Amino acid sequence: MALITDYEVSEDDLTWTFTVKDGMKFTKGNPITAKDIVATFKTLVPFEEGDPLAVPKGHYAQFKSVDYIDDSHFSITTYEPLLL
Repeated sequence: MALITDYEVSEDDLTWTFTVKDGMKFTKGNPITAKDIVATFKTLVPFEEGDPLAVPKGHYAQFKSVDYIDDSHFSITTYEPLLL
């Protein structure tokens, strides 16, 4: 089941804005929002300046930031355009 219904890419190809599918819920019934997705990313890859342990690794090495916009939208900004 897809969690994202749509996305937009900025003109410079560095920021991807995602739309979270309506009606998605955790197993206990609470709704899944963009805030939950951002919190998960920040748990996996803490984006704190100056913390050498917070440098993204692996698949996340291109991520500069992951930001909450509203309950239905979040964005990922990369250091360089992603090659898809």
